[in-house]
Amino acid sequence: MPTPTLQEPGLPPMDQLIDRLINRIDQLTQTRQRQVKAVNLIEASRMLGISDYHVTRRLIDQGALRARHAGRKVLVSVQSINEWLGDKEMR
Repeated sequence: MPTPTLQEPGLPPMDQLIDRLINRIDQLTQTRQRQVKAVNLIEASRMLGISDYHVTRRLIDQGALRARHAGRKVLVSVQSINEWLGDKEMR
């Protein structure tokens, strides 16, 4: 026989509270992901699952990824990373 759970009157059940919390975390995570438009070469390599950033550099040179120079740094478009990963999964 399951043990009854204690709950204060007027509060929604615990599973509803957990569902709301998980939904809110998902919303915040999606918002954070939308805010980041570009990442540096090392982070782009991590996102692609590539251990050598030279391979990522080659993808940029071949036009597979969009990137810009900001001083001496290379910023890679997160959108182009997501598009490239999507294309790779479709093959």
